Amino acid sequence: LVLSDNFVCVFSSPAFTRSAVTVYLFATPDPEKCGPWSPVITLQADSFVSAVAPINITTMGLLLISDRSIGPSFGIHGTTVVLGFEVATSCSSEAMSFPAFSILASDISSFAPVWGLTLDGTGIIADPRGCLLSGSAWQCVTTVTANQSAPQWFYISVSPPTTAVGPWSTNVTFTAPNVLQVVVSTLTFTSLGTFGFIKVGGVSNPVHFPNEIITIALQFDVSGDTLGSNLVRFPSGVIASDSSATVLASSTSVPCGPDPLDSSVVLCNFSAAGIQWIHGLSGNNQATLIFLPPTTSVGPLALQLNFSSEYFQPFSVSPLAVVMGLFSPPSSPTVQLGAGVNGAAADPAFPNT
Repeated sequence: LVLSDNFVCVFSSPAFTRSAVTVYLFATPDPEKCGPWSPVITLQADSFVSAVAPINITTMGLLLISDRSIGPSFGIHGTTVVLGFEVATSCSSEAMSFPAFSILASDISSFAPVWGLTLDGTGIIADPRGCLLSGSAWQCVTTVTANQSAPQWFYISVSPPTTAVGPWSTNVTFTAPNVLQVVVSTLTFTSLGTFGFIKVGGVSNPVHFPNEIITIALQFDVSGDTLGSNLVRFPSGVIASDSSATVLASSTSVPCGPDPLDSSVVLCNFSAAGIQWIHGLSGNNQATLIFLPPTTSVGPLALQLNFSSEYFQPFSVSPLAVVMGLFSPPSSPTVQLGAGVNGAAADPAFPNT
């Protein structure tokens, strides 16, 4: 029964006695309200003093992530990425829920993330606020209400790990008072690795002669471990037509042949030889090119080595290699003697000899 805005439950059995009696009351809290719920339950009986049963219950709401964003979606390692989340709670505005969110420190670079509520025209957080490192995670605490009727965008600016190569994403954990936490996966950012050359052999003595084999040694680093398709290309015109190039990685021979997409290019497939390029200047990160240039080559060779790998920015290096030309005079030149030399007669064809 409903009497004066109160629910009244009337029952005659079981009778209240001096022994304990258990009575179950089933009620559903207001689904839009989160937090402490303390309904007043009054026990009454004829000729008895009324008593109030203490009830302390906390109703938990839900955090709702209605949309996500990321910008940019790709870039070289070290790029700053802005992650966006549109957040609401299942509670009404009376709950005054202030969401906080966290991200594992091991999932991003060492740069401290910042968060904000708006972006400027270039996609950068316009009102950056700091996050604090707490244990193994960065904690970003807000003072902004996100409720059922007013979803709020939150942005966090992070940098993926500097060694990340390829697709990268992470999880962001959202919490708020009186609501259940939710873990949200970010949209995917594609991190592009880069090459960095340390030493190019042959520069100290770049001069070579015809029919002389040229050996060029390269040592390089990569920003992160490669994932596959480790290739090196160079023009086939720098190699004598009746010979071939040899490429070595440490002591491993790398297969080389015409590029299927361009017959004027030599393609060397390091991945086919089982070679992965590793961040940190390991022994894998070197290549030695051995070849014989065309015998007609004179001057600097148009040698450009093009390095590529999956999810890496291509890189080119042009080692200096100079081929010196040679003159080839007749082996036995003809000599004419003029008048007055050893008594010989004058030769009218060579009057000045």
